[in-house]
Amino acid sequence: MKRFPGRFRARGFAGPIRSLAPLSAALLFCALLAGCAVIDKDHRPLTRVVEKYLIPDDNYLLAAATFPVWAVAGVVTLPADGLVLNPVFSAPAAADDATLAFTGFGVVMPLEIALILPRAAAVPVIFLGSEIARCTIPYVF
Repeated sequence: MKRFPGRFRARGFAGPIRSLAPLSAALLFCALLAGCAVIDKDHRPLTRVVEKYLIPDDNYLLAAATFPVWAVAGVVTLPADGLVLNPVFSAPAAADDATLAFTGFGVVMPLEIALILPRAAAVPVIFLGSEIARCTIPYVF
């Protein structure tokens, strides 16, 4: 005699979590894109140059005629701003955050020596976390 016949079979605790993992990863990715710092004009230097010099403000006919030029330039500069320049500009601040792991907390020397390996292991994690936060949250950092 089966214990859980047919569709009433026990899935266990890992089943629902395993099925929600791709959905939650997709939702997290969408949330990061929605709050992307590239939306803020202060974080898009190349796109500002394209808007300033390639897109005519007063002549709509000229803007429509040059649309293929500045549209392609905008398609190229937005990813360049978001994937190259924004992380490069926020890397020094993220490095400052990562060096926080090595600041002394005023504890005794043997404890400081014992904590050197966990602190060294935490530096890349803190750096990447700070870099991701600074690149995706526009108005906090």
